Amino acid sequence: MTPRRELFLTNTPAVSFGARVRAAMTADHVGVLGRVQVSTLIPTPSHDVLIGEDASKLMLAGIPDARGVVLPRTGHRFRFSHPVGYAAAVEDFLATVPTARQGARA
Repeated sequence: MTPRRELFLTNTPAVSFGARVRAAMTADHVGVLGRVQVSTLIPTPSHDVLIGEDASKLMLAGIPDARGVVLPRTGHRFRFSHPVGYAAAVEDFLATVPTARQGARA
């Protein structure tokens, strides 16, 4: 077993995994994406064969002030397999988002 698979299996109870699968297969929140009122980062793995890039496109089109970043050479579980690249993308995004304090001064 790969270390990533072991990490996932060790930290994800079966009931939780089942609930995640059901939610992924039945949830449809496209109609409410426009209600998101915060800057949003949509990290997209370059090789996600589970979800695919259409989900990212829908979110980017529907969420005001959403920004996307494609994480090269990554798959669906990029947070586990490429934590450094993922963290860098989040840090870069956060560096460009004004904080509430900055917004109050503007």
